[in-house]
Amino acid sequence: PWYIYVIALLLIGYSVALYKRPQETDWTPTLINKDKIPYGTYILFHELDSIFGYAPESLRITPYEYCGDSSFETSGEVYMFIAAYTPFAEEDVKAMLRYAAQGNHVFISSEVLGDKLSDTLGIKLEADLSMDSITTRLVNPVFGNGKHYSMPKGVINAYIEKFDTAKAVIL
Repeated sequence: PWYIYVIALLLIGYSVALYKRPQETDWTPTLINKDKIPYGTYILFHELDSIFGYAPESLRITPYEYCGDSSFETSGEVYMFIAAYTPFAEEDVKAMLRYAAQGNHVFISSEVLGDKLSDTLGIKLEADLSMDSITTRLVNPVFGNGKHYSMPKGVINAYIEKFDTAKAVIL
């Protein structure tokens, strides 16, 4: 019977349409250097070589374990820590400060700073849980065109409430 062929053809057409439809964007904030989603850091991790001139090393140890030894003498390195939460202990904060004092740089990107780091740097972060999108801009004249950058999902919604101007520079 002909209707079986029509039903089979419709099922095949429907299956092809499902297979070819665009996948939904995954807005999960993993911040993992292997994730190519909007809140993954794959592109950043793989572009660091062209930015700094040397390939990044992915570490899974605390700042104290990496640079806590007082004999650490390397200068000009960049220690990047990108995570949703930074539960640094007091010895980690002291190790990062010594590391920076020796001519190195420390870059931290986080929604929530631990109490030790917040107190030491004089930074207070807040979160706006009512946001459904985020818009940001660079206000520092060095970077500045004043252009606003928007993201359709407010998954990462922390902002700096207060900071010590002697220890921080607004981008």
